[in-house]
Amino acid sequence: MRFVCTIILFHFILAAHSQQLSWDVRGMGMGNAGVALTGGTALFANPAGLAATDRTDFLAGASSRFELAELTSVWLGAALPVSQGAFGFRLEAFGFDTWKQQRAALMYARQIHDRLRLAVNFSYMQYSITGYGRQGKLSGGFGLQAELKPDLTLGVQVENPFPVRFAEGDYLPTEFSAGLAWRVSGRLLLAVQSDKTLNYPLRFRSGMEYSPLDKLQVRFGFATDPAEYSGGIGLEISNGIFLEMATTYHQVLGFSPAILFRYRVGSRE
Repeated sequence: MRFVCTIILFHFILAAHSQQLSWDVRGMGMGNAGVALTGGTALFANPAGLAATDRTDFLAGASSRFELAELTSVWLGAALPVSQGAFGFRLEAFGFDTWKQQRAALMYARQIHDRLRLAVNFSYMQYSITGYGRQGKLSGGFGLQAELKPDLTLGVQVENPFPVRFAEGDYLPTEFSAGLAWRVSGRLLLAVQSDKTLNYPLRFRSGMEYSPLDKLQVRFGFATDPAEYSGGIGLEISNGIFLEMATTYHQVLGFSPAILFRYRVGSRE
């Protein structure tokens, strides 16, 4: 089993998932089309969305890729709005005793125009492989969101705009994402997104979020190349306490469930 897990893990590294330790569980239920979404969970998608929130959020989550304990991720995060924007911070860990990967990320987002938000992020990633030691690297990226209309938002994000080498001949991939979120009504949100990693095919994502009740959201999504289906729910358990659950389904490798707890407090200074 460890051999199989290692092969799957390195498949992710080579296929542009090497950086993704934590997940925007809200966007995950919508096919991971979260680049144009706002709020505290933008901490794990496009940090530019943090600039649109007026509350402090504390978040904790976990996911299990293909329901394998050896491919479990855990993460913590905080989003802190201030008078001139918002700060975000997250800690992430992924792997098992043979291969471990951790990351600490700091980001800052700001509303620079009534309809435009920008963000930058910096992260330190550390890899540890039994028998080979450990290595750490700095990386970063930026994101933006523009409100094309009151109910239509464009999101763009770039990760690792400059090559970062973590081993001989191997680099953290440069990743581009762009998408739209359309608030059709007070209860229905639609999202589409395209992702491009250098040297890998373009990937399309789409999803929807429907609120049958004021404190409940139901989500569905789809992604291409490889084909993945997703679904999830969001629930406000009590005032300021939220539960997000989602899963993706790969036709060959199976389900990858995730859960996130969010505690919202305070207001913008």
